[in-house]
Amino acid sequence: MVFLHLAPTTLPILLQNPQIAKIVLSSIKNDNEMPALLFDWNNLGFNNNPAIPNSRNGVAGQTQAAIVANLVANGATDYGNYGILFIFRSDAAIGVWTRNIKVNIPWYEIFICVI
Repeated sequence: MVFLHLAPTTLPILLQNPQIAKIVLSSIKNDNEMPALLFDWNNLGFNNNPAIPNSRNGVAGQTQAAIVANLVANGATDYGNYGILFIFRSDAAIGVWTRNIKVNIPWYEIFICVI
C-alpha cells in the first residue's frame, strides 16, 4: 500500500484554506465531471471605501452578491451556498456565461488561474 501525502504548503494558496479545500473535495466526490469556477474573493477590494461597505471601489451594486446572483441566474449552482464554488451543468453552460461576462457584469475584472 502506498500513501501519498501532499503537504498543505505545496497546494495552491486558495486550496490551503481548509474550508475551501473541504468544499472542493466534497464537490468532486458528488459532481466530479461538472465544470466549475472557484472564487478566491479579495474582500479588501470590496471594502475599500468605508462610506459604501461591501462595494467595489465604493460603487453601489458592484458587490460579490451581484456576481453570485449573475452566476446563478446564468445556470451555475452555488455549491453549498458558500459563494465560493459554482458548478455548471455542462461545458456549454460555463462557456456561455464566460462569453457574456463583459455584458452581464461589465465592471468585473477576470483573472483566471488554472489549477
